[in-house]
Amino acid sequence: MHFLVGNNGATEAMTILNNGNVGINYTNPGSPLVISKNQNSSTDVNIYNTDVGASAKAQFLIWNGTKTATFGIRGTGFSSWGAMDASDIYMWGDDDISILTSNNGSAIKFGTGNGTPNERMRIDTNGNVGIGVTGPTAYLHLKAGTATANTAPLKLTSGTDLTTPEAGAFEYDGTNLHFTPVATRETIAYVSNLTTGYVPYTGATGNVTLGTYSLTTPNILGGTSTTADLTLQTTSGVGATGADMHFLVGNAGATEAMTILNNGRVGVGIDAPLAKVQYLSEVVMEEKYMLMTLQVQLQTLIWLRLQHILVGT
Repeated sequence: MHFLVGNNGATEAMTILNNGNVGINYTNPGSPLVISKNQNSSTDVNIYNTDVGASAKAQFLIWNGTKTATFGIRGTGFSSWGAMDASDIYMWGDDDISILTSNNGSAIKFGTGNGTPNERMRIDTNGNVGIGVTGPTAYLHLKAGTATANTAPLKLTSGTDLTTPEAGAFEYDGTNLHFTPVATRETIAYVSNLTTGYVPYTGATGNVTLGTYSLTTPNILGGTSTTADLTLQTTSGVGATGADMHFLVGNAGATEAMTILNNGRVGVGIDAPLAKVQYLSEVVMEEKYMLMTLQVQLQTLIWLRLQHILVGT
């Protein structure tokens, strides 16, 4: 069946084939409905519903015999329902909704704006998500923040920590930021906390990392009280075998100036003292170039041994 218009019916406006397919401005429709108009403008299919009632909407509804999918727009007087408000454009269904692109190099883009929409987020062909970034190079790539308020790349809302910590979880309770690496919730320390007793450390061994600091003023290590003790301890178990203390000086600490062994013996210039206090002294005697090595042992007596004397003329 052909519907002809124009001068002497020269234009076929609509065709209904024997199989029931309908073509509007299309003479050989291969599906139930084909609408065609080739022009340097927008070819539109218009559905109007200008009613301002609380249930008014205009939409496409698709049904497969079990599930439905809907795409439409709510009326200006529509009552809010779920996440939808008046005049919202929506797409929803009874099952999963898939938004796909199969062309290599293509991306799925999301944009907003007043009049001319700007891209706000994209999922590129590699699955990387960029928020404010058009070329994401990570699974999640965030736009950099600025000095303007409310432009931070990421912000956490304070809440209640999980009753049972979960591995990989970040949490913010309004005071502290927490991270759970395995099963125990850990509090992340800040540099500003150094004034209140926090010390940063790295590694499973607990090695303290203080960085490089050039001393220009006297520094004090100790308590605030005039009677506060200063304790230097090599291990958590006092008296553990082999836990010696070494004081190094010189280029890259090449010279061992003093050693305190685990048994309490102190060596000055000697790394293996044999007495409670033992030191090594080298003395150059004026113009005679006499070199004397003295080892002094303080225990119950003080002894002196002349190790080597070199006399020159």
